[in-house]
Amino acid sequence: MQRSDIVSRNSLAFRACMCAWLLAIAGVPANRLHAQVTTEPDTPKALFDTWHSNTWIRHLPAPQQYNYHQLHSLARAARALEAMGWNCEPQVEPWTPAALQGVSLIVINLVSADRPGFLLPEIQALNDYLKQGGGIIVITDHTNCYFHNTVLHPWFHELGIQLTNHSACDVPPYILADGPAWISIEAFAQHPVTESIQHVAFQTGGSVDPTLAIAWTSPQGWGDDGQMNPFGEGKSLGFFGDFSFSPGEQPGPIGVIAAKEIGQGRIVIVGDQNCVGGMFLNYADNRRLWLQAALWAGHQSDQPAQSDLLRQGLSGEKERTLMWCYEPLSQRKYHWGSDLDDGLGHAFEFLSKHADARATDRFQETAEWLIVPTAELLREPQATESVGRFTKLDKRKLVVLGNEDQFEIVQEWIATIEATPMLNGPKGVNTAWTTSQQTEIFWLNHRSDWLNTAIPSSTTLRSEKEEEQDQKKLEWMWEKGLKRIPSELDKIPWDSE
Repeated sequence: MQRSDIVSRNSLAFRACMCAWLLAIAGVPANRLHAQVTTEPDTPKALFDTWHSNTWIRHLPAPQQYNYHQLHSLARAARALEAMGWNCEPQVEPWTPAALQGVSLIVINLVSADRPGFLLPEIQALNDYLKQGGGIIVITDHTNCYFHNTVLHPWFHELGIQLTNHSACDVPPYILADGPAWISIEAFAQHPVTESIQHVAFQTGGSVDPTLAIAWTSPQGWGDDGQMNPFGEGKSLGFFGDFSFSPGEQPGPIGVIAAKEIGQGRIVIVGDQNCVGGMFLNYADNRRLWLQAALWAGHQSDQPAQSDLLRQGLSGEKERTLMWCYEPLSQRKYHWGSDLDDGLGHAFEFLSKHADARATDRFQETAEWLIVPTAELLREPQATESVGRFTKLDKRKLVVLGNEDQFEIVQEWIATIEATPMLNGPKGVNTAWTTSQQTEIFWLNHRSDWLNTAIPSSTTLRSEKEEEQDQKKLEWMWEKGLKRIPSELDKIPWDSE
């Protein structure tokens, strides 16, 4: 490694540490870094617990942001509630009756043992809040990771809610990755939280109280027990099991999302933080699940305007380009959610830092861009119907990824639509066409450049030079109208001296 590269890495590491330090205190001053939002008296208010958990709600995933917990925190989820007109604020001190006054929803993200536990007065205040009609979303996770079960147990005992010590696992075709814990969930109860939901995805999540479950793994799934040695000795803290079904473990279907009415109030428990975190909220129906959980718990799903609120929450983020990453979920084929070598999971994370990327096979009429993950989909009826429909919209951008030997597939498909060759296509694109609606179609025959083997994970620390090389993939997209997202480090007011 050259000395200049070492200096660059050290410089970036220092800046990243400074950024992490500033963001670490975001629970307190983050809302002071932004203009205060003036809200109407009837505006629903959501408080995100930053006292018992490490939660950031002001920083969407952005270039040169590498901290796992910030990337997967609830900033994007909070932004979705704000799109519905909600006022979202961090709760930076213990829960009290005064703090809960006038609050429609509280969100308790994955709690961890490095944060303060729940005091008896807090438990009483939260329980009174629920009984009097309050709404709560609690996010748990696999096994007892970060000792969240240990922290929650006194409170959940009072609520009559059982905690579990499992990773929710499944088998093909319900798994996104090589292991059994990245799963696609397709079994749902009839409930306002799960209405119209077809697919929810977990990235190593946990199970929930089976008596309260409203979503489950397949019958072939199981609850993989976490194993902790006596006194916590040894290398394992019990955060994981062995990811294989063993005698005595709970067979499927395993409950992964729960809902309960307590008094006049409502509580929803989601068994995976990544499901609603910044890098995976926009995969499958995860965003819809989050919004419907908030609307139901916050007593907003009973309102006549519920469908309009949901539409607003599902809309694109204003400062970012809405990018549809086609994912054939109904065929149980996974590209953008896969961490396999030939998957595009890292690319989806990369795009999520630079755009409002949505991975689904639900038609995205308001998307400005559509990326088809493999040209082979252009021979499958469901995909070609959706892609063809997208090309009929005005002034959109369609990207097809593939290999050189798939060009014949693309040509066959182009012949079925009204498109003519583009004389001066952008640099970095192999072939381009345009439709009568001025929608542009771009063929990239170097799909290998987008695979997990070519793009690092979102948490891999990159030098400035490496970051620039990564972003070269987007240069022609920026020229074609993709909005630029400022680097997380660019937001810090560095001393010019």
